[in-house]
Amino acid sequence: MPVPALYYAATALHTISIPGHWAFGVQHVDKAVDQIPPEEEYSVGRAGARVSWGSFYGLLATLGLLNYHWAKRGGARTAEEKLIVLSTLAIGLFAGRPYFKARAYSPLGCIWVAPFLTVIATFI
Repeated sequence: MPVPALYYAATALHTISIPGHWAFGVQHVDKAVDQIPPEEEYSVGRAGARVSWGSFYGLLATLGLLNYHWAKRGGARTAEEKLIVLSTLAIGLFAGRPYFKARAYSPLGCIWVAPFLTVIATFI
């Protein structure tokens, strides 16, 4: 049986991570992207870095809303929803490693902890 409190906790982690994501971007990411040379051969990489970072706001909001929905509805039920849960964990495990290696632990709340909470709520 799903545990709504775990879904709500994942919702909270995703939601509070949005302003943290912005602050982290201003403090670290924007400065790094600004170091990419302005030559045309780097323009796609520079744009991709900014778009990728920026689109993560939408992902955080979407995952927060999904977890809230699952908490209210009684869990991720369909095969597609369960694949979303598992893919979020898999992507998070991969994406979180560079942050862990860089000793930047705050991003791991929404990248590792929230997906683990969702997995536990869904499958345990």
